Amino acid sequence: MNGQLPAYAELHCLSNFTFLRGASHPEELVSEAARLGYKALAISDECSLSGVVRAHQQAKQEDIQLLIGSEFKLGKNSTLIILATHRQSYGQLSALITHCRRHAKKGHYQVHFEDIKRFIREAVLIILPDYHNPDVTLLEALSQFYNGSLWIGLSLHHHADEALKKQRLYQLAKQFRCPLVACGSVLMHKASQQMLQDTLTAIRQNQSIYQLGLNLESNAEHHLRSLETLQNIYPPETLAETQTIQKRCHFSL
Repeated sequence: MNGQLPAYAELHCLSNFTFLRGASHPEELVSEAARLGYKALAISDECSLSGVVRAHQQAKQEDIQLLIGSEFKLGKNSTLIILATHRQSYGQLSALITHCRRHAKKGHYQVHFEDIKRFIREAVLIILPDYHNPDVTLLEALSQFYNGSLWIGLSLHHHADEALKKQRLYQLAKQFRCPLVACGSVLMHKASQQMLQDTLTAIRQNQSIYQLGLNLESNAEHHLRSLETLQNIYPPETLAETQTIQKRCHFSL
């Protein structure tokens, strides 16, 4: 490791506005990201923009760039992050969220690739596929329709199979001609929130914590980590890609 810390923007972060998943307030996430020296932070709550106003207010105080986006569960175990790049892009994302929520019962949403194509014309898209069994049909469709605007997200949290995960995601990135980018898949601003996050998971699953087993996160790594830690975990080119995406996202509330 060299002495210079990487420039980094966190592109996948859930606040407590993602009900029973995120364990920190938007303000806490923004403040911690600024303290750690991040260049930018994306609030990407699941099919929602509810947390961005509070995050925006805090980001102005902290002098850190806030990226605005949303997460969607799409296809076979794939997560798609959409980040607004400008005012029109933000409007497209808002329209997509409204459409997805209107076509499902309260508290839920429905989204399909055709919905993404219909509403999202200009944005940054990051797909986090199931590397064990990737939905290649979805990846092919996304890479063709969003050529030049699609990244594959690499999310590492000290799991036993991460060498295999990196290998397979690099293969997918090469196959579908899109860059690999580091994503923290953040659920809390500090590791000390892990007990709260476990409790939220238990409530969501309607089980006790002791019954959850593999439904619990295996460690507390889904928090905002230091630049030194990220430098030790992620390949440098995947950290650099966070800056490429940050520079494309100009929208601000």
